[in-house]
Amino acid sequence: MFKAIRRWLANNQCLFRRFTECSRVAMALANRFAHQCGANTIMPPHVLYGLLDLNHGMCKSALAELAVNLEEMKEHLLPGGCVSIST
Repeated sequence: MFKAIRRWLANNQCLFRRFTECSRVAMALANRFAHQCGANTIMPPHVLYGLLDLNHGMCKSALAELAVNLEEMKEHLLPGGCVSIST
């Protein structure tokens, strides 16, 4: 998994050069999740999932401080791991 993330980051370096390392990894995770769902683009729910999938980061800390159940939030991203995106 980490090789794929590093490869994706290397291929998209110019797009995310202003991002922190943590943000770049979250975007790589969001991209992986979007592709697993068959999506051609990264949507906000994919980014949220990427942020929740990080082992560290401000997103998890902030949501935990607000007493948000992170596992429950992930479950709202539909069974099977794919998100429902309504337009």
